[in-house]
Amino acid sequence: MVGAGEVGSYVAALLSREGNDVVVVDERRDPLTKIERDNDVLTVVGDATNPSTLLEAEVDKAEVLVAVTQSYKTNLLVCLQVRQARGEKPLSTIARIDDPELRGPAGRKIREAMGVDLVLDPDEQTAGAIQELLLYRGARNVYEMAGGEVLLVGARLTEEAPIVGRSVGEIGAAYEPEWDFIFGEIVREGESHVVREDTILRPQDLLRVVCRREGRRELMKLLGLRRTEVKRVMLLGGGRTAALLAGRLNDRGVEVAIVEVQKERCEELAESLPGSMVFHGDITDTDLLGTRLSVDSATRRHLPFSQHFAKGCWVKPYD
Repeated sequence: MVGAGEVGSYVAALLSREGNDVVVVDERRDPLTKIERDNDVLTVVGDATNPSTLLEAEVDKAEVLVAVTQSYKTNLLVCLQVRQARGEKPLSTIARIDDPELRGPAGRKIREAMGVDLVLDPDEQTAGAIQELLLYRGARNVYEMAGGEVLLVGARLTEEAPIVGRSVGEIGAAYEPEWDFIFGEIVREGESHVVREDTILRPQDLLRVVCRREGRRELMKLLGLRRTEVKRVMLLGGGRTAALLAGRLNDRGVEVAIVEVQKERCEELAESLPGSMVFHGDITDTDLLGTRLSVDSATRRHLPFSQHFAKGCWVKPYD
């Protein structure tokens, strides 16, 4: 694991709890000390682009490399070096790349040349998940996979959900021969259960389902979730996740306001997101939310910020 930031620390802890031998590499001592204190992992302080650091981390014994530093250039270089060091030995590589061109079809040859098997962009995935949650109120989790072609959906079933009281086998028979979704897991009264053919779905079950994108609307109906058209969204914080989410929402005609404390970042957001309103201020400042900042699009009257967005959604993207 190269990179001991928020993403690297979380994944390292998860893999360690599952019984994997994990080595975390980072140039900073402080985050490594915390990871080592809280988890059963080994740590190496150093620059992962240096062969000596990789040698100390015993990369020759690794089965999987996860490079999730803040620099996609570093992640690519680490993948290349580790791939070359391993030679013909099997190795899976995962790299965090936040450059959209390198993640897309245009960057395929570069990724292959650098030895990258799988690409991650946590900010993009978070923005996509928040957008899906805004569209389908009541969903607990919506994660995109395979470039958005596959969705992992989690929802708490209500008594009104059409599938409540029915068995999984009965539901399956209605959609044969081809399903667009697969029931994976039920969390019932705090305990996780694998879904079986004779499983009867009950109210308050937390159901997790994998579905194709084309089957999303039918699945949402079965889960008792209704699609909503959000008109206004306020984003508290103007990091990269917020910018990506704002762009997605603007494309759908949603009115977006972003509150950001750094003035330079406000100017960047205002330039890159002409369809959004950007406000300079501290999100903990209650006076800001009561100030006459926004303009009603219908009457052109100045309204208090909080009144203008009273019927919208408040979202705090975690950057």
